[in-house]
Amino acid sequence: MVYSFIPGLSAAPDGKQTAFLQVISPEWSRFFRYPAESFRVERHPLRIRVGESVFGESGAAVSILQDGMRISGEIAYSAFQPIRKSFYCPTVMGPFSYLRFLECSHDVVSINHSLKGALNVNGETLNLTGGTGYLERDAGKSFPRAWVWYQSNCFSRPGDGVMLAAARVPIGPRAFNGLLGVCRAGGREYRLATYFGGGLERVRRSGNVVCIAARQGERRLEIRVRAGVSRELKAPLLGDMSRAIREYPCCDSAVRLTEGKRILLEDRGACAGFEQVGSLDEF
Repeated sequence: MVYSFIPGLSAAPDGKQTAFLQVISPEWSRFFRYPAESFRVERHPLRIRVGESVFGESGAAVSILQDGMRISGEIAYSAFQPIRKSFYCPTVMGPFSYLRFLECSHDVVSINHSLKGALNVNGETLNLTGGTGYLERDAGKSFPRAWVWYQSNCFSRPGDGVMLAAARVPIGPRAFNGLLGVCRAGGREYRLATYFGGGLERVRRSGNVVCIAARQGERRLEIRVRAGVSRELKAPLLGDMSRAIREYPCCDSAVRLTEGKRILLEDRGACAGFEQVGSLDEF
């Protein structure tokens, strides 16, 4: 069982602002709109309000009554497991995070944290206690033309988590393949990224099976995803949430992370999230 909540504020080319809250599950997806003035952000500590729902560092309080949907509940988070940061890497994008002209920016807030609480969805109570959470954030006017994204923290060893994103990143009239990969295995973080000399080796799809391989020196990450049912996800296009893409919110996957002859992580990643947008020939 997977539930994703995406609160945000969009600004269309004509200047009109709209607050929104996307909710995605394996069975359905919904895009709820709210007046822009109902969106509030506090950064220290992080706290986001959209309508009557609040998302913060300690947990989430959800209250949605719209379009025939009734979703409510309170979820408490354990302490976040943030990624390593430095002057060179203030976010997961590394030094690219200083390039304000990029069409979008990305960061990982928590690679893994535990959950306690429940959701009530149209009268059905869903117990989330004992589950795991993941938190990332995006900003910008448009998403790339083509990308792949993978995330899971449902491994047999508690605390392990993997996120990988690869995209065609435009800079002026040109574009390059950008790679962001964070693996937490056995209490240690391993990074694969363009700014550390890493890159994609391949992305291949056969039916509903996608195989991704990335390398950085002797470090190699292999991911095999069996994509299940996809759900619609709204994405920004010139600031407006008008682009419809598909996300696979609950996939079976297998991950293998090696460094030379050492196996750092080799496990099944359950309840994985996956996106493939655009042609794989772009990479």
